[in-house]
Amino acid sequence: MHFEVKNGDFSTKVYKDALSIRSAVFIHEQNIDPQLEIDEFEKVRIYFVLYIQKKPVGTLRLAEKSNSVLKVERMAVLKEFRHLGLASQLLRAVEDYARLHSFTSIHLNAQHQVVKFYKKNGFHVSGDSFMEAEILHYPMVKEI
Repeated sequence: MHFEVKNGDFSTKVYKDALSIRSAVFIHEQNIDPQLEIDEFEKVRIYFVLYIQKKPVGTLRLAEKSNSVLKVERMAVLKEFRHLGLASQLLRAVEDYARLHSFTSIHLNAQHQVVKFYKKNGFHVSGDSFMEAEILHYPMVKEI
């Protein structure tokens, strides 16, 4: 399957495509309040979108937490494109970005139902579980 991953900031088409995926997955599918999903950090994040035949199907955003730490946020793949390895491809793109920019670890907060997926991609649970948007999450990290 041919795919392309692009990244961009708040002012790009990549951001608009990321929002459409996040809306479908988080707001409509998981019933997360739009006020929680679209937050005050939108303008200061880096967005990654995975395209198949120019259709945006997966996304995540990155926060630079320090000179050495990146944090993955808002990762989502449209329902009909799940279980095809696309989320793993997004994570590989983040790892490439991290190495290129001299980051040494990637952090994220995983919803409980995808912890196993992140473990398969080299992450490990790094703290106690917590609730966010009424969903159980676990902090996870991967050293690169």
